[in-house]
Amino acid sequence: MLQFQVDIDTAGFSPDVDAVVTEEVRPAIAGALNEIAFAARDAVREAMKEGFDRPTPFTLDGVKVFTARVSGSGPLDVVVFIADRQAGYLDLEITPGTRRAGMPATTRRGPLIPGPAAPRDRFGNLPRDLTGILDRARWEATAW
Repeated sequence: MLQFQVDIDTAGFSPDVDAVVTEEVRPAIAGALNEIAFAARDAVREAMKEGFDRPTPFTLDGVKVFTARVSGSGPLDVVVFIADRQAGYLDLEITPGTRRAGMPATTRRGPLIPGPAAPRDRFGNLPRDLTGILDRARWEATAW
């Protein structure tokens, strides 16, 4: 986590300086932080395109930003993160380990993997509408 702090001591300035800090400096800092956060989000998405084999829009859109809010006098924070749904998916793809029955794409015998005859979209995934596919496609269950 990257943190930095800017303190502006206005005690020696005229009373109007507090208003300038509140109305002009805080929004400017928040805008700069938001731009940095969006640039970081875009950099993570570009890294996903290089590191993953044909990442889907679902995966790329999972990189989210909580922007800095100017209201109030608290700290200005931005957060770049992977949304829960995409993080769970990526965890299964990236982190090795044991999958249990009931986890996504998993049966009692192991992960469910579409066989070579299964229809796929342009990203290599099964289509969203699975009507009739389970009858037509051959499935492979890997052994634990």
